[in-house]
Amino acid sequence: EYKSTQYLVEEKLPKELAAKKKSCNNIQKVLLEPAMTEDDVEELLEKAQELQSELNELHQQRMSKSDNADEKLVMFRKQAMMIARKKEALAEELKECTNEWTENENELSKKKEEMRSTGAEQVLTGPEFKKYIAMIRNKGNVYKAKRSEMADLRAEVGVLARTADILQNQYNEVKQTI
Repeated sequence: EYKSTQYLVEEKLPKELAAKKKSCNNIQKVLLEPAMTEDDVEELLEKAQELQSELNELHQQRMSKSDNADEKLVMFRKQAMMIARKKEALAEELKECTNEWTENENELSKKKEEMRSTGAEQVLTGPEFKKYIAMIRNKGNVYKAKRSEMADLRAEVGVLARTADILQNQYNEVKQTI
């Protein structure tokens, strides 16, 4: 986190600030210049074309003079640029994730406050929820065992009641025969 913040402060933000200042200065220069006529525009276009052709010539000369060592440097420069772009992209992604995390934290605190105001119990998370589930399962198993025991006792009560009836009938028969 420290390194990402350091990167933002030392590299990314100064670049963005410099670009904004440069843009602002360019806009101020344009505003300070007098209005241009069509002749001025044509003259500037011709000058731009001349400069572009001169630039192309210089570029061709440079490309023809470059040797094998320059080609290696170009490769490293490209790699450095790719790494810098990746770094900037990751910084942006980090910023978005940080913002999303902050929003989620705020939403969570609002939900907790809502729960407190309604008098609801605390929401169980992680290990607490697992303990709660284990307790419920244990209670369910105890309930099933007790219910089974009660069914067995009811069956035995039925058998004992029938046995008591049979014995009562036999007692009455013996009593009558005596």
